[in-house]
Amino acid sequence: MKIEALRSQSYVKQLRCDRCGRLAEEGESEYYEYTSIDYKAGYGSILGDGNQVAIDLCQHCLKKALGPWLRIAEPSEFQGTFQKKLERFDPEKHGGEFPKNCEMEKLAIQAQDAVGRSSAAIDDALSFVNASTARISEKEKFSRAASELSAYMHRRIRDFQEIAKTAVGREFGSADYDHWDQYGDSQRAIVQRWSSELSTLLGRPVDADGLLPTDFLDTGIKILFEDGSRVRLMRALHVRRGLLVAVFTPRGHHEFELSDTDTVSVFESSAASRWRADNGVFS
Repeated sequence: MKIEALRSQSYVKQLRCDRCGRLAEEGESEYYEYTSIDYKAGYGSILGDGNQVAIDLCQHCLKKALGPWLRIAEPSEFQGTFQKKLERFDPEKHGGEFPKNCEMEKLAIQAQDAVGRSSAAIDDALSFVNASTARISEKEKFSRAASELSAYMHRRIRDFQEIAKTAVGREFGSADYDHWDQYGDSQRAIVQRWSSELSTLLGRPVDADGLLPTDFLDTGIKILFEDGSRVRLMRALHVRRGLLVAVFTPRGHHEFELSDTDTVSVFESSAASRWRADNGVFS
């Protein structure tokens, strides 16, 4: 049993002559007398290799433009020509025979069934294409939304970083506070510049990558600047060269240029105390 339903489908509603502009509506006799040419030019064509060539002409313009060269034959003449060709058929000479009327009817029924099956297959293929197009459209929408969200999150992260940098500068009063490159080349360069002082402080050779997590367990550093701003760093150690001070922490290394009135003090790090208590180590 076939269950039919209606669906919208594009079709040619009107035809306009490309020569005279005459317009014909579907259903009018003029509509069915239009001649349409639509093909792709081949290799060596004077119209251009691979170009698409198309034109729609009404019957009036077809006759005016190509009338002298049109081959026009009446139906009786065409039928007579076809009949003459059939009369020249000789089964013994050409082989085979014409099918009988009953066989023709059977072939017609089989052809009609084949056309019906082909139409159903085409409908199924169109339905699959439409469904696939809808799924692709949904995926494209989701991909665009994900890209927009990712771009928005990256912008927000950059905004927060700028805000945090500004806040750190106000709190610590240092133009050389670089907390955002703690594992980069600038951090290793600070360790390298102060390797001699660090080796003396820690009692072992220290190179650019030589600081250990246990080097930061004992004390914290507090720097009080002349204008009242301060720096307080937990689990830190520091070394000095005159008024230049380098402070090292597990999260980043910093250099400060002090004035005569700036002070640096060392305090017991609460983080270090908790670590020693958790590990059963008491001073």
